[in-house]
Amino acid sequence: MEAVPAVARESETRLPEVPPTERQRLGLSIWLLLLLQQWRIPSDIHVRSGQSIQARELAEAMGIGERQARRELQRLRQAGYLELQNTGRGFRVRLLAEPGGAGVPQGQAGRRERDGC
Repeated sequence: MEAVPAVARESETRLPEVPPTERQRLGLSIWLLLLLQQWRIPSDIHVRSGQSIQARELAEAMGIGERQARRELQRLRQAGYLELQNTGRGFRVRLLAEPGGAGVPQGQAGRRERDGC
């Protein structure tokens, strides 16, 4: 039997379980969510400890175009899996413990706005 990776055992922040129907609805976005979860430190819910990330970096890591990476980020934001903050040079990503819940101010989960990503 294969050992569980150290990152999984050390995780202090519980990330969302994605039900099968939601995985189907999210499509390609689910892979972006998994990538972002890999890029975070176990004790921090911010991806790359809050450092700025560019859509180009995500696109290269996933083998897709920049525009597609931006669309998938927006889909995850609208579904309530993450929050985006425009930094001017990219964006900060904060993974949420519960879709549409923890950390999303009231009325913000589905609000459409330009996040600059």
